[in-house]
Amino acid sequence: MNQIVAAWKLSLYQIWNRKRRWVTLLLYLFPVLIIAVALGVRDEGTPDFYQNFVTVTLGAVLIPFVAIYWGSGVLSDEIEGKTLVYLWTRPADRGILLFWKLAGSWPWLALLCLAGVLAGYFYGYRTPDTGGLGANLLIIVWDVRALLLAGITWSCVAFLLSVCTKRPLTYGLLLAYLWELIPQYGPGFVRRLSVTQQMLALATHKQEQSGLASKLIDQVQISELEAVFSLLGIAGLCAVTAILLLNQREFLSDDPARSQ
Repeated sequence: MNQIVAAWKLSLYQIWNRKRRWVTLLLYLFPVLIIAVALGVRDEGTPDFYQNFVTVTLGAVLIPFVAIYWGSGVLSDEIEGKTLVYLWTRPADRGILLFWKLAGSWPWLALLCLAGVLAGYFYGYRTPDTGGLGANLLIIVWDVRALLLAGITWSCVAFLLSVCTKRPLTYGLLLAYLWELIPQYGPGFVRRLSVTQQMLALATHKQEQSGLASKLIDQVQISELEAVFSLLGIAGLCAVTAILLLNQREFLSDDPARSQ
């Protein structure tokens, strides 16, 4: 329990420290501004806006960036702050502690997913025939689930990159924004490795997609259960690999703790 509490405090500092505080506030302010605009616009909205906003703006751009931005700092912040030596004196616990620190960012990620989906809903579903918030509650819950699982996966990928490379943010963003364009041209098993592909399969409006999203989802049919296990499998594999590598870092000549 003490380890979880310590990791939670570390994650709070990581997200709200001076270096990231304003970026975090801007990220949360973005959906709030959309909701404010939606409430002030008298014209009726369109569900197409909601679908594109959740799939493209949130699922393909904002959530991957935030997850990688926070996940890549799990280890690099400790190195930059010269606070890694303490962790390196406890080889049995340091990897788990950093993982719990990563997990501490997930509630904030879930809050951002919820705010973003609500922003898209209030702006897109202003037509009288949509049935109101209560009638569409499952749409919101299911889309938050899809975005959150994708975000957790990207954060675990960034966690692994922070252990293996010195530029986890750069490489993570390249994976998120370039790799995700490749699977649509590859065979089926490659497309199943796409995080976006799994996220689209979990979205409640998956049958209504158009454009690039339609091309992606129509090329290979993925069941809801397959998508959940695929995302959890990728996230778990990256997290476990990062923890195992962390337990061996003290035996490397370029161990950050030895150079401080």
